[in-house]
Amino acid sequence: MKLRLVSLLIISLITAGLSVTGGGSATAAPSPRGSTVTDAWFPSGDGTMLHAEVALPTDGCDAVDNADGTTGCPVIVSMGPYFGSGVQDGVALGFGDITNDANWSNRFSDFFEYEFDTDDDGEGDTNIFEMGYAVVQVDSRGYGESGGCNDYGGHGEQMDMAAAVTWAGTQDWSNGQVGTWGKSYDAWTQVMGLAENPPHLEAAIIQAPIIDGYGIAYVNGVHHDAGWYVTTNLYALYDYSPNSIAAVTSNPDQQVHSVTGIAGINPNNNGVDTPACWAQQNAEVLNPDRDWYFWQERDLRPRASRNDDVAVFYTHGFTDVNTKPDQVFGVYDGLTANNPENTRAWFGQWNHVRGSDANGGGYDRGDHDGWVVGRAGWNEEALDWLNHYLRGEDFAYAVNDLNLVEAQDQLGNWRTEAQYPSTDVRYLDMPIAAGTYTDTMSSNGYWTLSEEVAAGEEFRITGEAEVTIDVDITVPNAQFVGVLYDVLPGGQAEEIGRSMYRIPSSGEYTFTTHPGDWVMEAGHRLGFEIKSTHAESQPYPTGQTVTVNGGTVSMPIPEFVRELNLDGTTTTARSLMRDAVSGTTVELGADVFDISSLAARPYTQADADAGIPNPQGDFEGTVTPFE
Repeated sequence: MKLRLVSLLIISLITAGLSVTGGGSATAAPSPRGSTVTDAWFPSGDGTMLHAEVALPTDGCDAVDNADGTTGCPVIVSMGPYFGSGVQDGVALGFGDITNDANWSNRFSDFFEYEFDTDDDGEGDTNIFEMGYAVVQVDSRGYGESGGCNDYGGHGEQMDMAAAVTWAGTQDWSNGQVGTWGKSYDAWTQVMGLAENPPHLEAAIIQAPIIDGYGIAYVNGVHHDAGWYVTTNLYALYDYSPNSIAAVTSNPDQQVHSVTGIAGINPNNNGVDTPACWAQQNAEVLNPDRDWYFWQERDLRPRASRNDDVAVFYTHGFTDVNTKPDQVFGVYDGLTANNPENTRAWFGQWNHVRGSDANGGGYDRGDHDGWVVGRAGWNEEALDWLNHYLRGEDFAYAVNDLNLVEAQDQLGNWRTEAQYPSTDVRYLDMPIAAGTYTDTMSSNGYWTLSEEVAAGEEFRITGEAEVTIDVDITVPNAQFVGVLYDVLPGGQAEEIGRSMYRIPSSGEYTFTTHPGDWVMEAGHRLGFEIKSTHAESQPYPTGQTVTVNGGTVSMPIPEFVRELNLDGTTTTARSLMRDAVSGTTVELGADVFDISSLAARPYTQADADAGIPNPQGDFEGTVTPFE
């Protein structure tokens, strides 16, 4: 009865439109063309048995010869809760076939079954199985046919990912070179792979990942919108459904591990087993303290960012409302510092989508409008990355060879960057006007606005802004929301970035906003709004008046003009928060905030002669690199 009540609660919340990490379905499908799919089981580090769907080329791997001299199939591993029966679009939501788990999950068919144009005739003809790749899709513990209790990013899942990579790299059909693939939750497991750094892991294609369990639920003590309260319960339901309903009786031989696996350990309970770990997890996630043991166990940033072995191709959208944009640089910055020759990315103004998502479901090669992010070529560049690091092939595309970032601004313009955030930024400090707001359920704050951008003084903002505020409160834990806007001439405002802070006491606080890549055009103004709540946050009203004594918003502004040297257009998955702005300027004492003299200057040969690196790298030309 309790399970059914939980099921009904979660289903009702989902139908109400609340977010759930992951996205996409895992409907079982026949084996992809050119492959044969079988089941396999292997132990994790603590003995928990894990289940995998293994797709090998139909002709096997013995005859697969690679450019690096190895023989056997290079392997792509993906691990998460979405592959087995009883997950998304399955029994957990009350429908779907729970007996077809041995078939192939189509969660990543947009890449695994994509037909690449290998003969340059403009038509797709060959998928990765026909090229000799093997793919292993693993149910992490507690899901599908894997044993154990769901762990929501804890030590158990972390050891599972290391075990999956090691197993895949040591099979007789493998060439010993393993790459990983995933998005959202199964990108989180990829970051676990970076943190664990098992043997055989050579490359990773990481899309919109979670990097920190705390960061998916909170920012600076403020809980994200209410949907995140049910997220762990939803994943628990994925666990309990196949393990407690008809899947056991319909397919008992294959379900044995899912009902006899290890239950999990609560380190704060003297090592006592906690079979009801889903209940524990749903209690633990309500703790807003980042230093709580539960969150520390799930913070991968310190270890993953130090990885200097694995070649990482990364992507994240700056308007993602699922895996929040403040998850972008916590690991990526460390990778670019520790492994700069083998780290690159796509960044832009899109939501929780993949580079391979197509408008209308089609795959029109070279037609940028056909791709959700606004640029074709993600699949080709990702395959090129894997071909190089898993097979020893030379790069086909200069952007991969040069480890460049492909960046998109809000206008839909694309360019290369040698590094992101950019190497040539200076900082604009915008003062925050003093004022007050009431910490309630409503957005009743105030604005600071700049002068208009003058013609010829247009400038670009790249990366995260830093907010510093000096506040006085009378009751602990007042909620502060700060939003940086581009205010259009007609008064409409488009959000560039935002952040929140749960203020424990009076004092000064500094924190970063979500990143953005934004061109401030002539006639527009910068605006900074202060209020107590936001559509992306859960309010905790204290009812008190909060006094803001002042502060600054420090924004990264590139010094050099950017050449728009890549083809592309605006994403169709852009998500912006908008507000009506009634004011024109805000008096800051006797002064008005001035944003003149910010225009970028061209990068010249004199700069190169002076040893200043080109912030866009050495890529030349204005054509799409894969054409």
